[in-house]
Amino acid sequence: MPQYEFECLCCSYRFTVLTSWREREKVRCPRCKNGELKQVWSVFSARSKGSTGGGCRPAAKAG
Repeated sequence: MPQYEFECLCCSYRFTVLTSWREREKVRCPRCKNGELKQVWSVFSARSKGSTGGGCRPAAKAG
């Protein structure tokens, strides 16, 4: 299930919610309970099995 980041238009609180695409319309601010929210687009990262963690090429072997 994806995580969505929101900012409350009433109290400016930023928070992240783990919810489905359809259910995100029902999200309320946990601080002030307001439903007027702006979705904030944040950067994400993904890592696959066997990733070397940094580039397209495998890390050079030492020695």
